[in-house]
Amino acid sequence: MEEFIKALMKTGLTKAESKVYFYLVGVSQSTSGDVIKNTGLQSSTVYHVVNTLIDKGLVSYTLKNNIKYFQVTGLSNLINYLDGLKEEIKSSKKKLNRLFAEIKKSEKKEIYEVKVFEGWNGVWNAFEECLEKTNKKEPILIYTLSKYVGADPNMAKALINRIRNKRLKRKLYEKIIINESERKTLGRDHEKLPYTQIKYLPENLSNPAIVHIYSDRVLIVISSKKPIATMIKDRFVVESFRNNFKLLWKIAK
Repeated sequence: MEEFIKALMKTGLTKAESKVYFYLVGVSQSTSGDVIKNTGLQSSTVYHVVNTLIDKGLVSYTLKNNIKYFQVTGLSNLINYLDGLKEEIKSSKKKLNRLFAEIKKSEKKEIYEVKVFEGWNGVWNAFEECLEKTNKKEPILIYTLSKYVGADPNMAKALINRIRNKRLKRKLYEKIIINESERKTLGRDHEKLPYTQIKYLPENLSNPAIVHIYSDRVLIVISSKKPIATMIKDRFVVESFRNNFKLLWKIAK
């Protein structure tokens, strides 16, 4: 335990953040009450630490009966965080890789899973997971694409570019329904892209949220100053959203 916490602290996490993260690594999900009980930290400290870990994209949460259950977002997200830090943490990365490999072997995957990601780093981690896990044989379906209203335009543009580059690198095909009002902006940009098919929908039929449908999960993004993405992994939910897309695709032009 102490060795792992020291390794985490070398990555730039505080001792409290390291304790909370270490505890969450060892469990599939946990309430804030359980985190407080098992880490020995004050409640105010735990609430603050959990929020900072969410902002860093290292922790997400699931809502069940209005109670938040926290979980780590995965090894790849921690590795992305580590890659932006100094050379001195290379040895820590090796220790973390070994530990996560052991934990991943013992993980039991649930058929139904819901994760909530907050902030720009969190939303990017959600997209990265979806793009990595989706089946290349099935197109990504998106509706209704529009500007990230209320969000920092520079942050939104950077996020869109990262998603686009990741998708094109994997040569993933995409079918997008865009607001008619965005034809000359977002539409024009996306029409130039390979592996991309676009249609336009009248604004009165548009969805305020942006829905991304992958082969085995759905990602719903709400735009704001601090964006939120909800990932749902369930074949029935995916099929329901896919049917909605098919209906809109027939109406769109």
